[in-house]
Amino acid sequence: MAWRMAMILGLAAWLAACGTPGPRACPVDGARYVLREGKAYSARFRKVAGAPSAKRLVLDIRSDRTGRTYSFTINRGNGVGDATLAAVEGAMTVRAPIYTVTDDGKFVDYFGDAEGPAPRQLLLPTLGQALWYDIAALTNGATDQRERMPVAFFDRVACGTPAR
Repeated sequence: MAWRMAMILGLAAWLAACGTPGPRACPVDGARYVLREGKAYSARFRKVAGAPSAKRLVLDIRSDRTGRTYSFTINRGNGVGDATLAAVEGAMTVRAPIYTVTDDGKFVDYFGDAEGPAPRQLLLPTLGQALWYDIAALTNGATDQRERMPVAFFDRVACGTPAR
């Protein structure tokens, strides 16, 4: 009987040391976000087919107010300096850094690979300025209706199925 108790205690100690598997990481491809302030803007990451890195990851920002979607690629600078956004169409004169908060609460200015986990939060502190001052260039002259996006965190709301 003592040996059974020893085996049970040994097994319990081994299981405790191994721990339980953590939740599966949310893939960045297809992750969706909502702007905390006002919720009039949403964001979604999508990976360009065959892209091995975040350089080919697109961040779509959608305005509920105007119905427009603005698409940006991420310039990583090879890990030197801030990651920044570049417009897929049109141009921006405002430098737009992208900062991320990881699931464990770390604030980082370096964006990982397209296959990596999605950040818990995004902060795009100057994108609102670009959507205000560069709106004609970002829409290739289609409109001069400016966006009023406040500076606030985008909170991840879903991992979702990547859109193709």
